[in-house]
Amino acid sequence: MISLTYDALSLRVGRSPVLDRIDLDLTGPGVVALLGPSGVGKSSLLRATQRLIDHGQEGWKRSGDVRLNGESIFASHIKKHELARWMGFIQQKPRMLGGSARNNVEFALRHTTNLPRAAVRQKAEAALEQVGLTTELDSLDMAAWQLSGGQAQRLAIARAIALEPAVLLMDEPSSALDPLSSQRVESIIRTLAETRLVVMVTHAVSLAERLADVVAFLWRGESGARLVEYGDVSTVLGAPRDLWVRQFVWTARGHSHGEPAVAAHSATVETHPILAGQSGFALLQRVYLFVCSGNRSRSPIAQTICHAEVSRLLQGVPKQSQWGRFQALSAGLSASYGAPMSTAARTALGSLGVPPPDHVTQPVTEDLVRQADTIYCMTEAQCRELTQRFPAASAKTQRLDPVDDIADPEGGDAEAFTITAERIRDLVRWRLESQGQFPLPVTWAEAVPDASSSAVTA
Repeated sequence: MISLTYDALSLRVGRSPVLDRIDLDLTGPGVVALLGPSGVGKSSLLRATQRLIDHGQEGWKRSGDVRLNGESIFASHIKKHELARWMGFIQQKPRMLGGSARNNVEFALRHTTNLPRAAVRQKAEAALEQVGLTTELDSLDMAAWQLSGGQAQRLAIARAIALEPAVLLMDEPSSALDPLSSQRVESIIRTLAETRLVVMVTHAVSLAERLADVVAFLWRGESGARLVEYGDVSTVLGAPRDLWVRQFVWTARGHSHGEPAVAAHSATVETHPILAGQSGFALLQRVYLFVCSGNRSRSPIAQTICHAEVSRLLQGVPKQSQWGRFQALSAGLSASYGAPMSTAARTALGSLGVPPPDHVTQPVTEDLVRQADTIYCMTEAQCRELTQRFPAASAKTQRLDPVDDIADPEGGDAEAFTITAERIRDLVRWRLESQGQFPLPVTWAEAVPDASSSAVTA
């Protein structure tokens, strides 16, 4: 049996908490899926396990322990290159070394073992054969940079398994791949998990259901990510106990209806055809802050769309009794006060049928962070910068798109702005579903007259 034990593991970088006393006892062979929203700290947990994040380096602080088969991985006599022989790490975007596919795998063997050259080549070729590259490539001497995305991911897996580790740590192993390549990688993971413990980070519920034996679910708290649910995959994903896990799972499966997250305390909520039996009241008690760089395009687009969506959903619901404290705000990390929304962003909103508001830029401030219940940044780098500047934001900040960054369309043509606005619209719509369980229509309906106002309050 293989055991990987987390004992009150906590991480912080600078003043920002990342992980909050994670206690987990994982055993293998088999697959463990680490689930949770983007940016919650799943990848940091893997990187700390591989000691790619280490105490005292680059502002990182760690407390607690991680033990592999009973021995602390932080013991002074254990070197990082030795740890790589026991635990392989496959990153979301594989990094190819210079040289051929064969050399990529041989490199790890040459630098972590004392095997003779012939044995190194034999093990490298066996690993490449196990992931299907021996028969697929014209030659194993083919340059690694020439491989497709799916082939590069399998080469990274071969590089790790050539060392015959007991544990494989995989960060979103198929998120960037096409369906056929994903299927190949998933098949390899199933085979590898017959003799190893595979710990796989993902935010895809469907992938966890297909591959995992057990699931550990992380959610962000005030002191960093905490473990909110752990157990057999059919139990955790079939009948989750935790409220946030239920909403995450239902949203991932495409449900627009579900058990309400917050009881509807108002007669209007209970009788309104849209809100009856749902958790719209929860959405109306929230303040959303959208953050980008200059606050001239992406974040004001998101702010405006959020207002329009909620306005349309609540047509006929009296504001004074039902709109509560709902507000959508926007700000920029590098913004100054008073600049208008970019003309291209206003045009993109118009193309979606959303009247652009009279918007002026503002920088992110401590007061805005304090007001917000949820903060959505456009990129992962913005999430990091925001939480470093304002530690109070760390418990409520995440990337609007959990899969990838939303690039700044500034400098692009009108089509680039429209594509960005459509993407933001779809993401805001999905986020509202996950918070409020509203049945959001596929097409735009006419918004109420004040949907384009700069603030919507009771």
